[in-house]
Amino acid sequence: MISLESELLFFFSALGVFNTGVLGAYLLFVKNTKIQNAKALGALLLLVTVRVGVSCFYFHSQSFPPAWIQVGLTSNVMAGSVLLALLRGFDREVNLLKERQFVFLSGTLLLFGILYPFGEHRYVWDFNIRYVFHALLSGYLVIGFFILLKAYRQSLQALNGRFGMLSLVYTTFTLYCLGFAISLWVKQYVLGPIIYSLLFYGAFCWYFIVTRKRGQQKYSQKRIDPGRANELVASLKQHMEDSKDYKNPNLKVDDLAKNLKIPAHQLSQLLNDNLGIGFSNFINDYRVEEAKQLLRSIDHLTIEAIGFEAGFNSKSSFYTTFKERTQLTPAAYKKRQKVQD
Repeated sequence: MISLESELLFFFSALGVFNTGVLGAYLLFVKNTKIQNAKALGALLLLVTVRVGVSCFYFHSQSFPPAWIQVGLTSNVMAGSVLLALLRGFDREVNLLKERQFVFLSGTLLLFGILYPFGEHRYVWDFNIRYVFHALLSGYLVIGFFILLKAYRQSLQALNGRFGMLSLVYTTFTLYCLGFAISLWVKQYVLGPIIYSLLFYGAFCWYFIVTRKRGQQKYSQKRIDPGRANELVASLKQHMEDSKDYKNPNLKVDDLAKNLKIPAHQLSQLLNDNLGIGFSNFINDYRVEEAKQLLRSIDHLTIEAIGFEAGFNSKSSFYTTFKERTQLTPAAYKKRQKVQD
């Protein structure tokens, strides 16, 4: 007979699991979210959902399939790999299907799980594999800490909201791992899911409060005078035509602002408030136009080389951005131009 206290503990921990799963699915499958690396973050949340859900139902269920424990342990290590990919991709969009570390780890864990399933090799999992997984996850956390520390030291002025977001994700994930370690040590398995639920709601509220405060600060600033804004827009467009800064694949808002001799926050405000466009989209528009010109006039370069020449830092970002702007792939655009000529 399960007590009322146990039912309440299960309900609270399961509520955190449910909400995390919903948020993870939203970030992974819904397009056009405003959060950087939304899909990778969604994958991280779903993997954590699996791990916490397994512990939650293990506490509540009297008959628990051994395979679920294997899935829970495996998803936890994969979550650590996704977290590391997010941290390493601080200044770029993360595509997990192209993250060699994640793909290799996923394939290895899948193969190992098929060859040595938990139900048939429980002793090996309990006294060997479990500790290997924990050691690997700990290694991810240590490496992730030094990645964040390096980013903080090297780019203090450009840390903005994205660094804060990643720091929050890393801190929450680390505390979640610590909470589960404590629950295993004291042999109160429901403690892990409860700690996670508290962390999830705490992190969500913190992000909401900080984001709202940042938004209020941004829009409380005085808008740029229309006359001054027109001068800056003209200067910006002329500079982009003359310098072709967009061809630098590592160009950041701080770099462009420095070249224009204006503060970075003023450039961001100019783009968002006066041109109605974010920095990345503004630069990519120029890159696409450059690529279109190259596709029309150059035959000795490959499509991929043209993308790099225009300023894109990868083939995938070139193809994706180009098709979003033109509804055509670069190759199809080149072919259509030849037909028209």
